[in-house]
Amino acid sequence: MLGVIPAAGLGKRMRPLTDDLPKPLLPVLNKPIIEHVIEHMRAVDVERIVVVIGYLGDKIKERLKAYDDTDIDIKFVKQEKLDGTVSAIKLAEKYIDEDFVVMWGDNFFRGNLNDLISSHVEKQAKISVMLEKAEKGARAYIERGRIVRVEERPKTAGGYAFAGVYVFNPGIFDFVDEVKKSEAGEYEISDLLQIAIDNGENINYAWLEGWRINVTTPLDLLKANLKALDYEGKPFFVGKDCRIEGKVVRSVIGNHVELKGKAVNSLIMDWSFVYGEIINVIVRTKGTVCGNYHCSTSIPCVI
Repeated sequence: MLGVIPAAGLGKRMRPLTDDLPKPLLPVLNKPIIEHVIEHMRAVDVERIVVVIGYLGDKIKERLKAYDDTDIDIKFVKQEKLDGTVSAIKLAEKYIDEDFVVMWGDNFFRGNLNDLISSHVEKQAKISVMLEKAEKGARAYIERGRIVRVEERPKTAGGYAFAGVYVFNPGIFDFVDEVKKSEAGEYEISDLLQIAIDNGENINYAWLEGWRINVTTPLDLLKANLKALDYEGKPFFVGKDCRIEGKVVRSVIGNHVELKGKAVNSLIMDWSFVYGEIINVIVRTKGTVCGNYHCSTSIPCVI
């Protein structure tokens, strides 16, 4: 099976963290989100991956050179016009000659990907999606065990959220050119799914067992790091070549960091210096903090 990772977005809601770094390279437990995605794909025997890049795409290409000598073959295609996820998938079509799994490059996922793929293969499905029992974002509406409607911006109560993981047969490209621009000016995967339903396709689905965070804002990034820390049963995480003089409480510390003070519920990225006490803070790469910053759990400080 082949993998496709859309990773072209601007990451506007993540600023200032994305001023000079594409969102898929932001770290969770000191590893870029996109590398977590790749490792999930490798675990289900995906051997070829197409990464769709755009904003600061050269930085993604440079980082993923680390996979050059591995069993994964990574190709890159550039999305010049950032006009939606369907456009991103269409750009990968020239490399697709078998069923393929799509996972967003900013989706931190800890779940049962293998169950979705196994179900897709067993049922010889054209489309398979992973759903979670939550009312957020785009939603699928189910009647008598079948997905009958998909809404990107739900106007109807109920439904189930998409977990950001899809498996497609190449036959999906039969419907791609029918997708029209949404009100937001994008070609959206929800519309692609609805077109497939309207054409009589039965969309296969599996339920998420585990958890995932769509990393859109600085709060999402901090939540992903702290939840991953708890998930692995670690009280804190400290990278290599750090100098710690103080206390680290439920925080993730990058590489080459100097901390003189205390970090609580915080993320300190690489090559940073912290002199003081920080709570609910994200320190940017090569950041410097002097003094105490006690911030809200709902709105972390970004320094």
